[in-house]
Amino acid sequence: MRGRTNITQRSGTVPVNGDIIEAEVMSGKIDIGDFVRYGTISSEKVLHDSSSKIYKNDKISDNNYLILQNNSLYLIELIDYNVNVLSVYNDYVIKNYTILGDNSIVCCIESSPYVIRIKVENGNFVFLNSAVNSPAIGTSLCCFYWEGYFFNVISYSSSSTKIRLHYYKVTEGYGIEYVSYYEYSSASWGVPPYSMSFDNGKLLFFGTGGSSSSSSSWSRNFYYLSLSIVSGSLVVEEKVSLNLGVSSISIISGGCVFFDKYYVCLAYLNGKSTNWLIINLLSGTKQTKTLSSFGISGGGGYNGMLSNVFEGKYIVLYMSDSISIFEFLQSDGTIYLSSNILTGLPVDLSSLSSMGNYGCIICYDNIANVLICKSNSGTLSYIYDISLNRDLISRRIDKNIVESYTTGDIAIGFAKTSGISGETIQVYVPKSN
Repeated sequence: MRGRTNITQRSGTVPVNGDIIEAEVMSGKIDIGDFVRYGTISSEKVLHDSSSKIYKNDKISDNNYLILQNNSLYLIELIDYNVNVLSVYNDYVIKNYTILGDNSIVCCIESSPYVIRIKVENGNFVFLNSAVNSPAIGTSLCCFYWEGYFFNVISYSSSSTKIRLHYYKVTEGYGIEYVSYYEYSSASWGVPPYSMSFDNGKLLFFGTGGSSSSSSSWSRNFYYLSLSIVSGSLVVEEKVSLNLGVSSISIISGGCVFFDKYYVCLAYLNGKSTNWLIINLLSGTKQTKTLSSFGISGGGGYNGMLSNVFEGKYIVLYMSDSISIFEFLQSDGTIYLSSNILTGLPVDLSSLSSMGNYGCIICYDNIANVLICKSNSGTLSYIYDISLNRDLISRRIDKNIVESYTTGDIAIGFAKTSGISGETIQVYVPKSN
């Protein structure tokens, strides 16, 4: 509802003890006496011409991020509220990548030589070297750097019942040499892993279990392999194999993060609802918490997106057309809603038909930058930003524009003059002193 006052300093009214500012009308019409609020900055921006999903993103330096999209690697610069694409590497069809200890980048590519090494120099990608004797990649479920070695994990065999961990030694002079592989099999698998991640010597992934030929009777299992390198050879010890007790599971948007001994995922379980799935890596136990229990609508489908962990304990969640911040407590493995829920965002993910990886959320300097590709409508990738703290998320305001106050908003004052969209009006506001 629009508010209005008759204290407008005309004949017979009460004088106004306030300052007068000038601002442009954002949209519609504002009449004399209408309460107004500051308008919000629209920061949609086309980044590049591609309608494919964003597969992966990582920070490469203070202001720069890598984004894998459309089998190409993009270097994105984020400074304050300005976002730009600095460079694109598309000399090969890139399936996956990881950042090494010296900040060079290893990429898994579709054709020979299958693994290459590049770096970022002066805002551009520079080719360094290719792997020696690398086997064909095919798929790349997960790749990572650890203990001086590069690992690429692929699904193997026609029935997808095995995974192989191919590993390469990273050498001086930007060299990379193929060493060998480790094969892990589970005859009960009917499909490749739904999600796979690596953290500090732990390879974690999901698969199907059960012996029935009917997929409806399978149960999904969580696997945890502990890795070590002994005298240049990979040693793998299985630590956890946990039956999740669900007949179906879909991990949303690669939505898995680590908090020390906990593995936290956003998962669509049993085809019914979206949950936080929290697995204790030490005990092999799990707990779930539905999004609807936090008052978040749109939790009945796949349509969500997670940020990486920031400040060691916070995650930003974009679900359907809302955004919020969750905090994770490592002391007891609980997760709770830290912020308000901001709804009515420009892109409603529930309108997209396929699961996950619509884009990514990058948090820095009290800003959540959201990159989204509306894949099934074929539109361009674009970005907008949201101001955030631990208790309140809001769109960024522009003090040069005003719009009509509505119930639930914070009014800054009321109109002294009237105007329509694009016109400048005068507004009474409380005195600055």
